[in-house]
Amino acid sequence: MIQRVDFDVISPHQKEAERSGLCFAKNTIYFANFKGNILVGFIGALVYPRKTIIKNIYVLGDRRGKGHFKEMLDFILSNYPMCRIFEATCTTMSLTEFLRRGFKVSRRYKQYTKVVLSR
Repeated sequence: MIQRVDFDVISPHQKEAERSGLCFAKNTIYFANFKGNILVGFIGALVYPRKTIIKNIYVLGDRRGKGHFKEMLDFILSNYPMCRIFEATCTTMSLTEFLRRGFKVSRRYKQYTKVVLSR
């Protein structure tokens, strides 16, 4: 189950996520993915009237490879139908999944790749 949460729910995992290259920003809306009562991952987004910037998608290390990343990405894409543009700056670990969902590379940086999906 994916539900909106306050930052304090995911903050115990912030350092772990930052070591994987994620950055955290103010004004981010966070959603946590729970299986039963266990947190398996989270996603953060900045939502504007026609654009959503996906800030963080993180699956906890021992929960990877089970489709949770895809589930959270699909959640954001389907729950903001008014948005025409979705944008993310992703690491190499997540780039393939963004490309599978129809995102296109818009810019490459040294450690990150910016991807955009227009509808």
